[in-house]
Amino acid sequence: MSATATPAPDPSPAQSVAVASAARATFGPYKLHRTLGEGQFGKVKLASDTRTKSMVAIKFLKKTRVRDPADRQKVMREIAMLQMLDHPFVVSLLEVVETGSYIGLVLEYAPGGELFHYIMAQPSGHLAESEGRKFFAQLVAGVSYMHFMGIVHRDLKLENLLLGPDNNILISDFGFANTSSEHMATQCGSPSYAAPELVSNSDYVGVSVDIWSCGVILYGMLCGYLPYDDDPSNPDSENIQRLYQYIRSTALTYPPYISNTARHLMSIMLVPNPQNRAKMSDVLSHTWLAPESEILSQELQRRLKQVATSAAPRLSNDRPSIASEPPLSHTPAAALLSNNSSHGKADSE
Repeated sequence: MSATATPAPDPSPAQSVAVASAARATFGPYKLHRTLGEGQFGKVKLASDTRTKSMVAIKFLKKTRVRDPADRQKVMREIAMLQMLDHPFVVSLLEVVETGSYIGLVLEYAPGGELFHYIMAQPSGHLAESEGRKFFAQLVAGVSYMHFMGIVHRDLKLENLLLGPDNNILISDFGFANTSSEHMATQCGSPSYAAPELVSNSDYVGVSVDIWSCGVILYGMLCGYLPYDDDPSNPDSENIQRLYQYIRSTALTYPPYISNTARHLMSIMLVPNPQNRAKMSDVLSHTWLAPESEILSQELQRRLKQVATSAAPRLSNDRPSIASEPPLSHTPAAALLSNNSSHGKADSE
């Protein structure tokens, strides 16, 4: 065998592209796989942790898309809130990794996908009350925990409820979340799930907005379609003002297979006037949820433990912790997004 090595031929353009793609198929210690979805600032990809072999979802935030101060604040707020929450029915933020071009939110992977698709796959097109009750108990347990922690979600919908490996609910997408306040004004959320007061020019109470959205979700699970989607003049609910006029002027109706107790629960949640809408305590103690009392009892115990170990928690001014992964940009992610404002603290929305 000759001691002189034969030079390898230059790679073809196709081979070069393949090599480049392979080189880009990792993000820090994570090997990237298929795309799960597309967010406002980048893609969400399935990935495997090379250290533990576990599967995760990475929400990529492309730095060039996060230049606007409002967007920077939104991202910082989402990271801070996810780092603060620790609940079996809220998606976990495992770590935040920064490279020169991206910030990656490494999230708990939900292999069951969206609850919306799960419902649509049912032969009947809706859930039986027993299964819907289980999911709803998990949802309100998670939402009541968030409210206790001083956070309102403001974009609760079937598409933002994921199913984990045990087929339990994981509340996701905190892009519109904010600290709870008696005076909020920002119009946000998805029209078909958003409370009527969200389109008004007056302030609203964030926790009450989440109650309405939970009511819409319950209706969608049990009925197989959303309430107030039968306006012939606005079939796709694209005219938001028309949608909310219809909500205020139209009585809620139910298909015949919905039980009276389920109807009553939805009727006290889907009240257009927020002052007359059910409170979370009314929802948690409702007769319809009694068969899932174990889930709600566990939530109460979790709350009592939280109170015993710390003062009532609220978002702090601390920067969200971000793990740097080479190659780093010259401006760290926290500095890039902070814009000299209070880090991790919600704005006045």
